[in-house]
Amino acid sequence: MRNLLFFIAIVVMAGSCTQDNVHMPETTVDTIMVTKHDTVRIPDANQLLYLGNNQVVVGGSFTYNATILYKITKDSEKNTLTVAVPEYELPSTAIGDLIIGKYTIEDIPYDETRAAYYKEYADGTLSMHFKSSTGIDNDYVFNNNTITTSIEIKFSGLTADILNNYSIGNMPMPICTTFSGKQQ
Repeated sequence: MRNLLFFIAIVVMAGSCTQDNVHMPETTVDTIMVTKHDTVRIPDANQLLYLGNNQVVVGGSFTYNATILYKITKDSEKNTLTVAVPEYELPSTAIGDLIIGKYTIEDIPYDETRAAYYKEYADGTLSMHFKSSTGIDNDYVFNNNTITTSIEIKFSGLTADILNNYSIGNMPMPICTTFSGKQQ
């Protein structure tokens, strides 16, 4: 709703503007264009930010929580999403204070059978930086050693729910994150 009000305010301030390709599906946002002599793209209109709790479960036994801000970008032509997972901290874990590095998962297609965007993404090219207060400070490649590394995104109104299961490096247990956040 906030994006729609922002769009209306821009149109009113711009005077006799016309609009090109305005399409706002219920659960996703496409790029919004406002035209007056030149095309002006509203900054990051095709990117939505979701703020919420990210629960991290390591090996099914250790649970940690962090409030984080996901950035989700929609490619309307391919009907795919790109999800940018930010760097975040997990204090007081079993191996000290952790900094989980940022990474981006691209081209996540919509899966009709799951009614969600879904992708298995351990292709050997995507990695994340992992740092602990106990001395670990390395990049680790996502793999399928202990779990199928995958991401699933569902939308309900202004809420995004993200299930992100992964395995990294030679870590002997899977990491499962569950995020639920509201659009900002």
